[in-house]
Amino acid sequence: MLSAAATHPSQALEYVPSDAAQTSLRELRLGYVHQQAQLGFICNLALATLLLCLWWPYGNHGVLGGWYLGLGALCLLRMQQRARYLAGPSRLPVTQAEQQFIALVALTGLTWGIGVLLLMSGVPFEHQFLAILVLAGLCAGGIVHLSPVLNSYRLYVPLMLIPVTLWCALHDNAAFRTLALMAVLFGVALLSAGRHYSRHFNRSAELASALQQTEARFASAFHNAPIGMLLIDADGAVVHANRVTEGIYATGADYWKNRPFWALADAVDSARLMERFSALLDG
Repeated sequence: MLSAAATHPSQALEYVPSDAAQTSLRELRLGYVHQQAQLGFICNLALATLLLCLWWPYGNHGVLGGWYLGLGALCLLRMQQRARYLAGPSRLPVTQAEQQFIALVALTGLTWGIGVLLLMSGVPFEHQFLAILVLAGLCAGGIVHLSPVLNSYRLYVPLMLIPVTLWCALHDNAAFRTLALMAVLFGVALLSAGRHYSRHFNRSAELASALQQTEARFASAFHNAPIGMLLIDADGAVVHANRVTEGIYATGADYWKNRPFWALADAVDSARLMERFSALLDG
């Protein structure tokens, strides 16, 4: 017995991820942020090197060097964490791996925040403003490569902005107080945007996971069915043939691909199959 199924869109069903699916989603999020780590590494070191060069003539070489080396060490640790995770299945449970990632991101944000705070004194206003812009740019860039793991971004932005915001707010200067207010508003806006981006990313990942699982279940049922089955497209061309069909006609897996499903029927049956198939498509 041989049956054919035409592919039509199915009605969407609500997807409730299981514990295994939740773990898979967390691994997907971690994989994504680790893949983006290389861009973060380049941006962090490039901006830190820029500030180092601009601040060097104003002294404080010990603070500058310590901050730069500390930030560089954190960036290298992040790249090492990325390489270890992407090289293969991690020995660590995904929850522990996620916690390590969050801790490293938080330390990076704190290093930027405290470092820039220590560098704000004794330099022209233009340099101070540039440092604040660098922090703002890093926070904004983190929306894409950090917010999928939302807890990391929720720590990264405040730890980076709060020290310099307090420094500006404590100055008896309208310009600095304005900068402090702008930093607060900017931080709140970024955290809100990060939350929305994280929801969108997670929803897309959940739908992709649900689709993958549905396709896997269908493929298993199709290939292991006790009757011959063909999966065809809207033109009647065979997309897949299951094992029973291949056994009935003694054909290989590639024989049926792109052939009309009536290919092995005689002339009379072939015409009837084409006619009925056309009528089915017409409704």
